[in-house]
Amino acid sequence: MRADRLRLRDARGQFRREASLHRCQQYRISAACPPLVFCTQHSDNEEVIELTEPQVWVLIGVFTAAFFGMIGIVTTSLNRTMNARFEGMNSRFESMNSRFETMDARFAAMEARVDAKFDIISVKLENMDRDIQALSRHVFGTDPR
Repeated sequence: MRADRLRLRDARGQFRREASLHRCQQYRISAACPPLVFCTQHSDNEEVIELTEPQVWVLIGVFTAAFFGMIGIVTTSLNRTMNARFEGMNSRFESMNSRFETMDARFAAMEARVDAKFDIISVKLENMDRDIQALSRHVFGTDPR
């Protein structure tokens, strides 16, 4: 098929027939042309650009460079955002760690106070046990005196 040939489409979008440029112009002007039929032209200069053209390779290089540049920018931005978020979380964890350390110190102080109270109670119970044993020996007659 030559590049100056055109295809005509019917109302359903299907190709109806091929015509030359002359016939397409004739259909556009003519009253015999059905409505919603239009012509599409495949090429203006009868030449298809091949991949050996320098302009094509320049465009491929430009788009590739732009693509990798955008990947680099997005990666750098994401990395910086993640680092900032992690630093914020680290500071929060450090503040929570200091709170836990103060609570540990308070619990240690409370444990020391409770241990001191238990020691006092233990001493008092031992003294009371000694006194009760002395009274029971005296009352029940097992006292050697």
